Amino acid sequence: MSVTSKIQSDSFSDGRKKRHIYIDSKLDDLPLTMEAFRVYCHLCRRAGCDNNAFPSYKSIGEACFRGSFPNSPTETLRRKAMAAVDELVCWNLITKATKKKLDGSPSSNQYRLTDIDDWFTEATKQSSLTRGKAKTSSGETTRVVLGEHQGGDGGTLGVVMGEHQGSAGGTLGVVLGEHQGSAGGTPKVYPTKDYPIEVHPLKDAPLATPPAPPTQERS
Repeated sequence: MSVTSKIQSDSFSDGRKKRHIYIDSKLDDLPLTMEAFRVYCHLCRRAGCDNNAFPSYKSIGEACFRGSFPNSPTETLRRKAMAAVDELVCWNLITKATKKKLDGSPSSNQYRLTDIDDWFTEATKQSSLTRGKAKTSSGETTRVVLGEHQGGDGGTLGVVMGEHQGSAGGTLGVVLGEHQGSAGGTPKVYPTKDYPIEVHPLKDAPLATPPAPPTQERS
């Protein structure tokens, strides 16, 4: 291949140089979770000319999440892969069909990449991977923010309570660790010296009732 033809093959018609990966703006603008976005990239790489791919949940989990969660069990990464695939199906970025063996038992999933014009503008349901609002059985709304939990898949689990539906005239946001009346965050912990405690000796303490008169002994 000549230098001229190589330059032409590495560039778009408008002169822009091709990058190693191309992301369409419509895909980048979708509010996907990072797990779903990563899995979609993996499926695009695995798909053949017919837009079909057949990786297992286990291989998806290992390929997409092992680098971020090196100490996580394989089953944990597998569940992440399952949730990410479900999210992509809800946006119609992919379709999923279960292939069966000759005896009728399930074999593997077939993932088909859909055309960009067929993607949904809204997901049919909220992803279980979304760090956001999740309804509880009591009717309150709990916002769960994942952090760096040392005993989990990579960090602290921070739970932020918010939007109590029972408040009158509005929404009461209660944030653990933050005082609503403070200017921006954690309430000040005042030392004891700022609140002196007066201690009176027992002999100086005022009496609650007048003392009884002394009794006189008979001689």
